[in-house]
Amino acid sequence: LPSSPAAPPKASKLTERLSLTRSSTSQFLHLASAFALILSLCYLLEFHPPSPHISKHYDKDWFLTILLLLAAASALTWKQNGKAGGTINTDVLNRNQTEEWKGWMQ
Repeated sequence: LPSSPAAPPKASKLTERLSLTRSSTSQFLHLASAFALILSLCYLLEFHPPSPHISKHYDKDWFLTILLLLAAASALTWKQNGKAGGTINTDVLNRNQTEEWKGWMQ
């Protein structure tokens, strides 16, 4: 197959070659200052935190107790979803809820 010369892809506004126009210079300075601000905040918060670091204490028994209480609470609130046809739907997530979540995630 003969290859035809393809047109180069059009550059977006942010990837165009930097020219010395007033708008491109101000755009570059705006983006460079935003980047510098983000890096400055990262440095400041890494080496000068707003609150002192504390040592963490983990208690396995407390974690398992809370986990079991949450599992018991979820088991007590389990309910069956009845349909109009008389069949009982015991799915964890019914179709209406998953369809709603799909809508939110799009």
